[in-house]
Amino acid sequence: MRFSAPDPVALASDIDAKRAKLAAAIQAGDPLAVVDAAADLGSLLTTARQEAEAVQLLELHLHLAEAQARHEPAGWFWNGYATALQYGGRRTEAEPYFIKAIDIAKAHGWRRLEALALHHWGRSLVEQQRFSEAEARISEALAIRIDLNAPSQASSSRALAELAALQSRPGLSPAHGDAHPALNSPGAPGLTTIAFESANQPEVIALIAELDAYQDTLYPPEARYALDLGSLTQPNVVFAVARDAERRAVGCGAVVLSAEFGELKRLFVSPVARGHGLAQRLVAGLEAEALARGCHLLRLETGPFQPEALGLYGRCGYERCGPFGSYADDPLSVFMEKALT
Repeated sequence: MRFSAPDPVALASDIDAKRAKLAAAIQAGDPLAVVDAAADLGSLLTTARQEAEAVQLLELHLHLAEAQARHEPAGWFWNGYATALQYGGRRTEAEPYFIKAIDIAKAHGWRRLEALALHHWGRSLVEQQRFSEAEARISEALAIRIDLNAPSQASSSRALAELAALQSRPGLSPAHGDAHPALNSPGAPGLTTIAFESANQPEVIALIAELDAYQDTLYPPEARYALDLGSLTQPNVVFAVARDAERRAVGCGAVVLSAEFGELKRLFVSPVARGHGLAQRLVAGLEAEALARGCHLLRLETGPFQPEALGLYGRCGYERCGPFGSYADDPLSVFMEKALT
C-alpha cells in the first residue's frame, strides 16, 4: 500500500531543490519557512525510502514546528514526521503525531491535510493489523477527498480495496473488532472477548445510556463531563467493548489520545457482569493499547460519590492529581493519573 515515485530521477532532483530551499530558510532565520521546507524535504525523503534521514532531519526542527502550530506548514510537518516514523518501523511513536496533524487540520479547516493524515494513519494501522480502525480512518479520508473532488480519492479507494482483500485472507481478520492480547486473559466466566470496536452500535449505545442513567442519580448535569457518541467515534479515541459468550455487550471503556496524555473515559460494566474483575481487565487492556500507541500518561476524572470506581483506579495504580486539560477545580470531581511504562 506504499506509494512509489513514478520517476526516481525527478524525485532526486526535487530532493536537491528542497535541500537548497531549507538551507536558504535556515540562513534567512525564518522559522515558518524552515518548518515548511523541512516538511517538504522530509516527505520527499520518505517517498525515496530514506525515512531514517527524514526522521533525523525533522527532529532537528521539532521545536520550530511546535512554535508555529497556528500555521498550516506545522500540520504538514507533523504528518511528514509521523509518516517517516511509521515507515521506519516506529508505528506506535508515529500515532500521536498523526493525531496532532489531524487536530491542527480540523481546528483550521485544512481538509486536504486532514485527509492525507487520515490516509497515512490508516496505512500505518494496516501494518499493525488493526484493520477495523484502518478502514475507518481511510474511509474518512476518502469521504473528504470525494467532497473536495480531489484526484487523490483514487488512492484512498485503492487502499480500501487492498485492505478488503487483505482482510479476506484466512486468519488475518478478527471476528469482531481488533482484539488485543492483554484484553483477553482469563477472567469472567463465559466471557469470550474484549475487543476494540466502534461505539456506534445499538447495543453499545444502550450500554452507554445505562451508564448515563446511573450517573444522573449521582451528579447534576453541570458536573458531568461525559463524551457523546460523536466524540467517541473520533480518530483519536480507542473504544473497547466486552462481550459475553452470547456476544452481548456487557462492558466498555475508552481512551482519548492527545499528544500530551490519554484520558480514560466511559468505563462501565453492566451489573450482570460485575464481580469477576472485568473492569480491571478493561483498564489494563486500554492502558496496554495506549502505551502501544506511544502514550505514556493516562489521566481521568471521576466523582467522589463512586467509591467503587475510586477503589478500582487505586488498585490499578492511579494517584490523585490536580485538574488537567479544560477541567476546572470542582468539589464534585476527583482527578487521577498514572504513568505508563
